[in-house]
Amino acid sequence: MARLWGLARDWDLGVLVGLALVVGALWPTNTWDFPTYFVVGVGALLIRGYAREGRIAWQWLLKVAAQAVFVAALAVALFYPFHAYYGSYYTSVELWKGQRTRVVEFLTISGLWLFILFAYMLDKGFGRGAGGVMGWIGRMAVRRGQAARRWALTQALSPTFAGWWTGLVMTVVALAMAAYLLMQLKYPVVAFLVLPLGVALALFFRKRAAPEERFVALLILGGLALSMAVEIVVLKGDIGRMNTVFKFYLQVWVMWAIAAAVALAHLAERSRNWARGWQKFLWGGVAFLVAMSLLYTVTATPARIGLRYDASLGPSLDGMAYMDSPKAQYWENERVLDLKWDKEGILWLLANVDGSPVILEGQTGEYHWGSRVSIYTGLANVVGWRWHQVQQRMLMPGGTVEGRADDVRTIYTTADDEMALALLKKYGVSFIYVGQLERALYGEEGPAKFDRWVKQGILELVFSSQEVKIYRMVK
Repeated sequence: MARLWGLARDWDLGVLVGLALVVGALWPTNTWDFPTYFVVGVGALLIRGYAREGRIAWQWLLKVAAQAVFVAALAVALFYPFHAYYGSYYTSVELWKGQRTRVVEFLTISGLWLFILFAYMLDKGFGRGAGGVMGWIGRMAVRRGQAARRWALTQALSPTFAGWWTGLVMTVVALAMAAYLLMQLKYPVVAFLVLPLGVALALFFRKRAAPEERFVALLILGGLALSMAVEIVVLKGDIGRMNTVFKFYLQVWVMWAIAAAVALAHLAERSRNWARGWQKFLWGGVAFLVAMSLLYTVTATPARIGLRYDASLGPSLDGMAYMDSPKAQYWENERVLDLKWDKEGILWLLANVDGSPVILEGQTGEYHWGSRVSIYTGLANVVGWRWHQVQQRMLMPGGTVEGRADDVRTIYTTADDEMALALLKKYGVSFIYVGQLERALYGEEGPAKFDRWVKQGILELVFSSQEVKIYRMVK
């Protein structure tokens, strides 16, 4: 028992279990996040291992590798019920051959973070007090008149250090050539980020860097790597590269925002000793970019309000308040739908239905008024928003979602009572919703059978208004 306790302490088992729990939860909640933050977690373990040992050694590297395997296995095991019933069609990537992001577009999205992080990396790498080759370059750049004398002194006192000069020149030339080649290959953002990537790598691998500095460099590297990756590859089966870009850009923003917060604290302290002009440039730039970043909030909010059904409605936390306006109308199959009638039906369901019974409502194409009852009540329906349902069930037999949509149409339109009842039983439907949308989609004759079923005791009419009827299946 004592040996197990000693092993647990040596491995910091509590930390590893916590990491597995947090990272493991990302897979069910947002699968895209799992690989990125798992790598960040393993990177943190490597940083801690180096900080403890002070050198690279196979013993602790193998230990970190074993810890990474343990975390990955436990992350899956903790959420085994999810993984046991989860399947994904989107499991591979391919080269992106479409239009790529221009640098100005990239800076529009990430310019604030990059300005702060570039300033941080320059100060950390080349600023006053920085060590190593990068610090030496910084001092040479600031004191250009003394460069020749300092170089001669460096050669005399440290020939080994001076020998780094050739390697440094070759590295800079290689980075410049890589950037030029990437520009010629039409990868502008990747070319733009090559040099920052080199500086961030140098900061990460700097021998005397503190663990927290190394972790900030890791976050910067993570954002740079993802920003470059989405210009080269795309998730196979994506709509263009829409999901690939916005899912990974969210991770970039999280990592860069955290790194930028640390960088700002560092720059606030360091910039006190800068020349006045450089202080104005830094903080003026930050203020300008923050203001530009807030422009969307200031300008887009009125524009968005102007797109409401009734722009005269005042502020409200009621997400259905717009349905009360006489202007709240929708069109389907050349018929006008007054949304206020649906609001009455939805509010009745919210007030009177417990649990999560299945409802039947009309199914439309994307970006129409379909699935509005399930959206506003949270109740399950037979089939939801078509394309999302298709995307999430790519591994199922073809036509699964379309088959459900066809069955919904059949239930509403068929004159065959036995067929309709069999389909209702198949999907476990408890409530049938008939509003203006259903009549616009399926006509008047088919839904009229539900009133006949009420007289036959098959259904119970539980809600009725001028335009909406809700029926409950009698068991």
